[in-house]
Amino acid sequence: MNRRSRPLAARLGGLVLGLALAAAPWLARGASLDLAGYQRDDGAITTHYQGDFVDPYFALKALLAARELGLDIAAPAGRWIDWMLARPTADGLFGRYCIAEDGAWLQCQEADADDSLLALWLELLHVAAPAEGLPPAWHNSAEQSRAALARLYDPRLGGYVISPTQRVALLMDNCEVVAALRVVAGKQAAWGDAAGARRLRQQADLVERRLGGLFPPKADGLLRHTSEDEADGAFYPHLVAQLYPLLHGLPSLMKKPAIGYREWMRRYRHAWLTLSADDYPWGLMAQVAQQQGDAPTVACWVRQTAALRHGARWNVLEDALWQGLSTHVDPNTPCSLR
Repeated sequence: MNRRSRPLAARLGGLVLGLALAAAPWLARGASLDLAGYQRDDGAITTHYQGDFVDPYFALKALLAARELGLDIAAPAGRWIDWMLARPTADGLFGRYCIAEDGAWLQCQEADADDSLLALWLELLHVAAPAEGLPPAWHNSAEQSRAALARLYDPRLGGYVISPTQRVALLMDNCEVVAALRVVAGKQAAWGDAAGARRLRQQADLVERRLGGLFPPKADGLLRHTSEDEADGAFYPHLVAQLYPLLHGLPSLMKKPAIGYREWMRRYRHAWLTLSADDYPWGLMAQVAQQQGDAPTVACWVRQTAALRHGARWNVLEDALWQGLSTHVDPNTPCSLR
């Protein structure tokens, strides 16, 4: 599965399930993320249910999203970090992995985007670390990843590029990187590294300021989402990218004439919630709704997507979001698709 070119999956239609909510075991606050069927005995987190392919981006994003939504991720995160620590390349990058006949994991593809993957890895290491700081193996990996990420900053563009060979900057990736740098800076400050924290904050502030010029709003109010020429207005990545600044705490990019959250929902909510906009349900948009206090939209997404769980249109990120968002849904909240 690739974030930028996804194969079409057969549509599942005509099912709107609210009963799954009543039966879900994690509806109580303080619940733990349940990765049964996704996390294997060796700690690997597969992209799909009972799968044999690992894209670290989806695993990292799933763990971080679940944490932000209040789920306890300590156990699965610890096992996943141990698995990942054995797999960086000599230059500090990660790939995507397939399982061989003998059960060993082999890198079978390059990462879809090195910039966002490295940033999320750094963020997870820091938020999952013990109170006293990064253990030695984690610290070494963080230093290697920080250096690799720094090499992806393009001062000409003013943003981070996809990889050493693809010098293209994406709005979504840069939002993730800026947010991760600020989380890491906060942890460094708490651990007594004031100078290191200051440098990261300055870098994050610089990039955020420059992103406004790199991804400006167009005549229709939609932000540019790539430094390349844009192809079309498909839901992904064109429309998904529009809410990433809100998702990752960069409201400066949403200044008028850019459309805000309410206008995005006015234009695209129905197509998104009825699962007609794309082959995937895009729970990240529901996470933005949660952040914006839009309880009816969160409830609608959770109910509309229950029937998709663990199927062809589902992945570990969607499941982590579904579990986390379910803890915030009042069964009595009305759901209108309009």
